[in-house]
Parts: sequence; structure tokens; C-alpha cells
Amino acid sequence: IHKEFHSKEFSKLGGMFEMVQLWINLPQKHKMTNPKYQDIKSDDIPVLEIGKYSMLRLISGEYENENGAASTFTKINLYDLISKSEDEISISLSSGTNSILLILNGEITLSENKHTKNSILIFEKEGETLTFRSSTDFKGLLLNGTPIEEPMVAHGPFVMNTREEIIQAIQDYEEGTMGTL
Repeated sequence: IHKEFHSKEFSKLGGMFEMVQLWINLPQKHKMTNPKYQDIKSDDIPVLEIGKYSMLRLISGEYENENGAASTFTKINLYDLISKSEDEISISLSSGTNSILLILNGEITLSENKHTKNSILIFEKEGETLTFRSSTDFKGLLLNGTPIEEPMVAHGPFVMNTREEIIQAIQDYEEGTMGTL
């Protein structure tokens, strides 16, 4: 059973709640690892300045010799980007990695093209710097990581490496032997 916990104040008064749930693929050798839930509070997340009016919340991975709060099996950088005012943002990434930017609020200008709220940008693996201009009240989620480079077979919520592994995962689920959190 998965349960999210909020502060007592939020539970009593309510308010805006924003959440992004991510499911991360694991390398084949770690797929049968027992599941775990990481309870990461806002105070646990390092905050770095990027640009004049912007910050990077370092959820996982590393940035400028700082380490994020979440642990991962492979190199996964997960950055929460926030701009209070229009700003020029430049973020260093490793060449050969996969990178996706989800624009949650506001907009960015990248290579003279505007991209707005709810856009998902997928970047080429070449290059080591992502540079863009953010709007006021911009918020984005940047996912960056080393490709696993293994075959993938998906069925429903299951992602495995072979059809046989998918069949086994479905059987394990139906029999209740997948484990517990």
C-alpha cells in the first residue's frame, strides 16, 4: 500500500498540491530488487542558484559537486528548475546522456523557439550544455541520465527485458508474490 503524507497544517487547511510521479526503469540485473519508497522532504533537497533569478532543486544525481537527496541504481539527475523572473539559464550535462525537460509552468525560449506549459522537450545525446531563456514564474523538471541500452518489453505497468520476463511479472503480480513495501 502506497500512501502520501502531508503536513498536519495542509491536511487541516488544504491548498494547492502539485506532484509528479516517476517510474524509473532499472538495468536487468536489478529488476528483481525489492521495491523501496524514498520519503524525501523539501528540506532534504539541496538548492543551487543558476542564473540571476533562478534555482535548481537537486532531487537526485549531482550538480556542481552537490549530491541530490534520492538514491538511484544508475546515474539519474533529476532537477526541479524554478525562475522567479525572466532569466538566462545554462545547465551543464554529460555528453551521451538522455535528457528530457517537462515544462510545468511558464515558458522557455530555446534556439529562438518558444515552448510553453505542458511541453515535453527531448534532447539529442550530443552536447554538454543546455541553455535557454525562462519566463517569469517558469517551473520545469529536467530528467537526465545514462542510457541503459538494454531491450525493453512493456505490458501495462510492467517493463522488463524479454516477453518471458513480462509473463513472469504478470504471474507474480496475480499470485501476490511481487513483494511488499
